[in-house]
Amino acid sequence: ISGNQYTCPSFNGSDDYTIASGYTVIINSGFTPQWAQIFTMSGTAALTAKGNISFNSINPSNLKVTGGTIIADGGSFVAGSGNGTVLGADITATSVTLGGTAIKATGNITATGIVDISAGSSVSGTINGGTVTLGSNVTAMKDITATGKLTINSGVSISGALKGNEVIVGPDVKNITSITAN
Repeated sequence: ISGNQYTCPSFNGSDDYTIASGYTVIINSGFTPQWAQIFTMSGTAALTAKGNISFNSINPSNLKVTGGTIIADGGSFVAGSGNGTVLGADITATSVTLGGTAIKATGNITATGIVDISAGSSVSGTINGGTVTLGSNVTAMKDITATGKLTINSGVSISGALKGNEVIVGPDVKNITSITAN
C-alpha cells in the first residue's frame, strides 16, 4: 500500500473484497468475482482493472457498490446477468454492457466504444459512448451522447438531451429535452 493506493497482480475467485471510501485499488489484470464472493465499494472508492471487468458471475445480493469509480482500463465492463443488480459507481471502459436482465445504475457511464443498456433498466447518470443503444422501457435521467449512432428503443423515458452522429428514436419515447444529430 502506498498512501491510500493498493496495487496487486490480481484478485482471486474466492476472497471477499471491500474498497473503502478514499481508497484506490489497481489490479494488473481483469476482474470477475464469482457467485459466492462479496464485493463492496462506497463513497469515493476507486477500482481500476487492467483488462475486462465482469460482474455477471456474482450473486447480485453480494454486489454492494454504492459509490465510487470503476475503470476497466483497456477492457470491457459487463454487469447485470442476475436479477436485481444495482451499481452505484461511475463506470469507464472501452465498452459497457449492462443487462441481460434489468439493472439499476446510479453513476455516469463512459465508453469509447459500445454502450448497451438492456430493456427495463434505469440509469441515473450521464451516458457517453461511441455507439449507444438503450433497450425498450429504459429510464435514463440525464443526457446521452454518442460519437456515432445513438439508438433509443420503444417506451424509453429520458429526462435529458440526446446527441449523436445518427439518432434513431423508437415509438412512445418520453420526456426528451432535445435531439441533436451531427
